[in-house]
Amino acid sequence: MAKVQKNLLLNLSLSLSQVIFPLFTIPYVARVLSPGSIGQVSFADSFAFYFTIIAEFGILTYGVREVAKYRADPVRLNQTVSALISLHVLTSFAAILLFSCFAFLLRSHFPDPNILFLSYLYLFANAFACEWYFYGQEAFTYIALRSICIRIVGIIAIYLLVQSPDDYLLYYGIIVFSSVITIGLNFYQVIRKRLFSFDFKGGIKYIKQVWTINLVSMLYAIPMLLDNVVMGIVASAATVGLYAFTVKIVRISGSVVTDSLLVFFPSIVSLQSQNHQEQLKQQLLFSIRLILLFATPLSIGIFLLAGDIIPVFLGEQFTDVIPNLQLLALFPFIKAVSLYYSNPILLASHREKSYLHNLIVSCLLFFALAFAGGYYYGAMGMCLALLISESVLLLLNLASVKKQPGRLPVFSARFFFMAIGLSLFFYPIVYGINLLGLPAIPGLVLKVISCILFYLVVVFVVWKPFGQLFSRGNK
Repeated sequence: MAKVQKNLLLNLSLSLSQVIFPLFTIPYVARVLSPGSIGQVSFADSFAFYFTIIAEFGILTYGVREVAKYRADPVRLNQTVSALISLHVLTSFAAILLFSCFAFLLRSHFPDPNILFLSYLYLFANAFACEWYFYGQEAFTYIALRSICIRIVGIIAIYLLVQSPDDYLLYYGIIVFSSVITIGLNFYQVIRKRLFSFDFKGGIKYIKQVWTINLVSMLYAIPMLLDNVVMGIVASAATVGLYAFTVKIVRISGSVVTDSLLVFFPSIVSLQSQNHQEQLKQQLLFSIRLILLFATPLSIGIFLLAGDIIPVFLGEQFTDVIPNLQLLALFPFIKAVSLYYSNPILLASHREKSYLHNLIVSCLLFFALAFAGGYYYGAMGMCLALLISESVLLLLNLASVKKQPGRLPVFSARFFFMAIGLSLFFYPIVYGINLLGLPAIPGLVLKVISCILFYLVVVFVVWKPFGQLFSRGNK
């Protein structure tokens, strides 16, 4: 368990970098680039990234699961890595052909062909992506150090190169090259360990095993990536820009909680394969309590500080989206709990078909609500579509988990209500700081730091719930 806790801290530092680093880039980019150019980049980035999900073909989740099972068997591990990367190369080129067809149909949404060129560069490089190998090996030290260093270089590049509204291509180029460098470093490590040789025949044999997980990955990515694309189809590029940064704030902050599930997944798979049921239940209980303990104050904090966050980070031209951010404040909590039911329970126990059925219902609902809501109500309609479809997915996942054999932990009411109770103290803290009449940026910083310190002091010093996280009671 000490290894899991170490990995959790490493992944937490990585997740925090995902939150902290955009604090330096989002306000700067939002002020330098126009909403229209931001919308162009967001549309192209989301559109291209969705085809990487198609190319990924379920290999990410399946690869983590298989590497976690065979990491003590070098021969089987070598065969698995070679076959899966070879399969990914084949599926990537198929996805690139499909991308080309859709890019032609939607060519009016790519007014600058250079944006399309950068998307192609990313898609070609992604053919050799193998991040799943490092997660399966629980190499979180390497993952954290690599990602943080690349993000620091990316921030420096944005400040040095993005200087005017015409520099949106440079902004997208930095995003693309950051991903290409990550992929290159990962593939170099795999080659250096002599874990890879082309095995297309072996890769094709895996198609049947990964097919269901592939559908899961594609459907899971629809609300996350195609929301900007749908907005681009039914609304203007400026509306996409208004929506894109709002939802980005919520998703980046929520990743601090949801990324913790990546730490638990390999060890939960290992416990499942070895049939250690008691340890499995303890680890799952730890996961849901951790999620409730930190997703709850995160959502309440975003709702409370939305009026401060938007002007500081996005500028006065984005103040109309404050209600959107308040609405989406629930998203990190709903997403985290839903992912807990899907990844560590359903997918880890090979119940991907149940999860697939849930995603189909959720995605159909999302598309119906997104096109209607985006067309009639703009960014607010898209926010509602995202929130409602994710809530439905949570309920469907919960129903599927309850059908699982054995009594697996699905919630912890005590931790949930304690987290709400502590989070309500944020209101008098914020009210008191407002009375000081500080400028916007120092005021927001003081509010965030004060609320976080209060919560952490109570959790770690006064209440000390972490000593109870593995106990069987207090559910």
